Amino acid sequence: MLRIFPVFFIFAFALPAQTNSEKILQRTNAIKFLNQTKDYIRLKQIERARQHIEQAYALAPDHAEIKDYREKLAYPEIQLIPESEIFFYKEHPTLSLLLQYKAGSEERRGWTTSYQLTIRNEQGKTVREIKANETPGTALLFDGKDNQGNLLADGAYYAELQLTGKLGFSVPAESCRFLMLGSKLAAQISIKENSFAVGKQNVTIHTIYPDRTRVKDWLLTVTDNAGQVVRSIKGSNGLPATIVWDGKDNRGELCPSADIYQIVLTGVDRSGKKFTSNRDSIESEIEIIEKDGRLTFRMSTIQFASGKAEIQKNSLRLLDRVIVILKKYNWYDILVEGHTDNVGGDEVNDRLSLERARAVVTYLQNNSGLPPERFQATGMGERNPIADNSKESGRARNRRVEFILTEIKSRKS
Repeated sequence: MLRIFPVFFIFAFALPAQTNSEKILQRTNAIKFLNQTKDYIRLKQIERARQHIEQAYALAPDHAEIKDYREKLAYPEIQLIPESEIFFYKEHPTLSLLLQYKAGSEERRGWTTSYQLTIRNEQGKTVREIKANETPGTALLFDGKDNQGNLLADGAYYAELQLTGKLGFSVPAESCRFLMLGSKLAAQISIKENSFAVGKQNVTIHTIYPDRTRVKDWLLTVTDNAGQVVRSIKGSNGLPATIVWDGKDNRGELCPSADIYQIVLTGVDRSGKKFTSNRDSIESEIEIIEKDGRLTFRMSTIQFASGKAEIQKNSLRLLDRVIVILKKYNWYDILVEGHTDNVGGDEVNDRLSLERARAVVTYLQNNSGLPPERFQATGMGERNPIADNSKESGRARNRRVEFILTEIKSRKS
């Protein structure tokens, strides 16, 4: 009997072979993405370089140079974590800043060829820099001193780590904050988080006191970057281990985002002894909205001299936070819009809003390191309110600066 083998099953599931012309086109496109990757590396647009090398790798995973660049661009993701939330420098001479590699990043430990640890104070000023031409270990040590070897003042500090790889570009690790105190106060507070999203997250303040049950009355005070008290939380008959602030002010309204809040605890115990804790701080996040290839965010927390375009000094640290965002999205053009409330005439408000936007642009141009031509300023006056101008709280929100970032597609720099 003639036996027929089911050869047709093989042909039914076989994929059509790639033609030579298709292979050539695929390789050509891979080389194109590779060359674009090199261009973005030269322009220090690292995230774009990573996107293009992944596209090149998808087309030609066996190409030696593509594999090499992909490996060099695959930097580790690291989070800095202080060994202790409070650094009592009189008890321990150094604070260990632990390097925690995120999932999948441990194998990239050898990517780093040098690093720089930067310590900044609450005002954003650099007080210490530690550099080394090597891969960092599991922890970095900080002795509480500035670059001149002087002991730093008590307060909150931020630790930032920049990692540099074989291609010569640097990427940041996730920063951390810690408190530096010379002696243990009767009452202490600590906030573990660097920032919080207003309306989406609560702020948990951890408290320390020798005997919580002896506290008769306590008061937690939250102050904004302008020095105004926005929230007071009271309690009695004992001090809780944690106090939660919901991000609202004393009127029950959400506090502005893109601000820096100072928090302090005061009170009295049953013997009549008054106490004041250390002062801690936390930033409210800048909410970025992405739509149609544009990024927008607004700040009603930037303070100007009354009726003038002069930026108040305490607001410069807020603009420094904007610079961090602009450097992250360094292939975008930036439009700065000034807005006012409805107090005053249209002509005055139009002029004032434009002058304030220009003042912001000047500061960003002078301090961001980005090309000056990327920036534009415009004054919107009172035309686009976002809150009720009949209330002071609404007028405060309307006096704002908005940032509109548009991706550059027509040029690479």
